[in-house]
Amino acid sequence: EGQLRLLAEAAQGPVASASTFDIYQAYVDSKFEDLRQEMLEGMETKMADLKSSCDYKILSVQQQCEEHETSYLSLAELLDSKEADLRKEIGDLKVQLEGSDGLGKVNNCCESGSQVNAETRDLEKEVERIAEASRALNARFDNELEHFTTFQLEGVYGERFEELESRINITEK
Repeated sequence: EGQLRLLAEAAQGPVASASTFDIYQAYVDSKFEDLRQEMLEGMETKMADLKSSCDYKILSVQQQCEEHETSYLSLAELLDSKEADLRKEIGDLKVQLEGSDGLGKVNNCCESGSQVNAETRDLEKEVERIAEASRALNARFDNELEHFTTFQLEGVYGERFEELESRINITEK
């Protein structure tokens, strides 16, 4: 008789009981929780990868900045030494020109006073050109240095962080 009752119940379909529903609900809830945990772990991994990538890029930019600063400093030193050399040469030429009595020394140095004056003007122009280039490089370097020192991670990846945060908040709800 017990077997007949089981067969009759099986033919009619499963009888929904509160315990069967609770079992299904618990199963679905556990699957959702597993999925949620898996998504959170995936997002944590992605965030760690993103952070690592950002750190690498920041270090790369800092290294480039240091390299540029080093090359700028050596270039500035070179310009300063060239400027000093040219100024010394101009000074020497002026001393030779002023110290000559009009005959011997000028003829030994140059063929005529106009040639010395022309060379002096050319050297002064060259010194001024080098000084102007040095000022331009200083201004450019100051601008580049200011740009690198104001580099902020939030400005570059701010939108992505906000989007990920909103997704996490939605997932937690």
